[in-house]
Amino acid sequence: MTAPSSEGIDRNRELTMRLAGSAKTFTRIDGVSPEVATASKFRYEADMLQPLAKHSNKLTSTLSRVAQWSTYFEVPVSTCGIADILFVEVSPGVAEKRLAGGRSPILDLNELRCFIILQRVRIGFTAEEIAQRVGLSAVGLRRGPLKRLLSRGHVATDKVGRFTPAWRYVNPVRKIIAVEVKRTDWRGAMAQAKNYLSFADRSYIAMEPSAAMHAVNQSTWVDNLGIGVASVDATTRQVSVLRRGDRPSVGASRVHRYLAAEYILNLISSDATSGPISHVFGSNLSVSAGVDPRRQNGANLLLEELLPLG
Repeated sequence: MTAPSSEGIDRNRELTMRLAGSAKTFTRIDGVSPEVATASKFRYEADMLQPLAKHSNKLTSTLSRVAQWSTYFEVPVSTCGIADILFVEVSPGVAEKRLAGGRSPILDLNELRCFIILQRVRIGFTAEEIAQRVGLSAVGLRRGPLKRLLSRGHVATDKVGRFTPAWRYVNPVRKIIAVEVKRTDWRGAMAQAKNYLSFADRSYIAMEPSAAMHAVNQSTWVDNLGIGVASVDATTRQVSVLRRGDRPSVGASRVHRYLAAEYILNLISSDATSGPISHVFGSNLSVSAGVDPRRQNGANLLLEELLPLG
């Protein structure tokens, strides 16, 4: 283990002194002084979504004050998990043009990998050449991803079996801020938010004030991961940014970023703002009272409502 630098020690000491002192001295980003503890608690994590959506500018302004942001909930991104909230800047006109041309979202990771690989060449690739690049068998590709891409008009094939893209891919999304929402489990929130860095420009955890302050106090964790921390107060329903999210040190994975964009495009095509809401281990994931921002129209249903009975 490398010994901490003097700069890191000074930063940690300053943070510790601020946490130990008056809350009025702790104004991390937006000038709001969050309480170390709050008398009121959220009943469910879903109750925190409405304040975060309402005060989305507190998080989005840390990346861009001029972008036009949209809010989406419960967005699945392959192995990265299901993001509680994505604040997204959509590329103007790209989604509309794509959907108007009948180019449906590509929601399977292997299909998308194949399609992106085909963007790189003019004469196309055979199934064997694609297989070498994605690590799958040529037979499996022909029976699965390539067959589905052909049936939906995303790729074409010639007499010698070369596959070419039927259209050129343009990412419909410019910027993504991902948010993992937890009431108190800051370790679990950090682990999930770390996964979002594989596709997002910034990643945050949003928690009740006491838990959020505790997370910020774990400076080694938040500094090493570069994850932002926000607090959501159950009494005032205000959102405060305690630590800005950092730009991912390695950079987002291109294919996972495209996959996130495809799921967002899928929501846009359905005029929806949320993916399916499911029960987890028998727990209700909806709000305890008031409006659930994920259910603003008929497209946002509980997962059980999408499945046939019996």
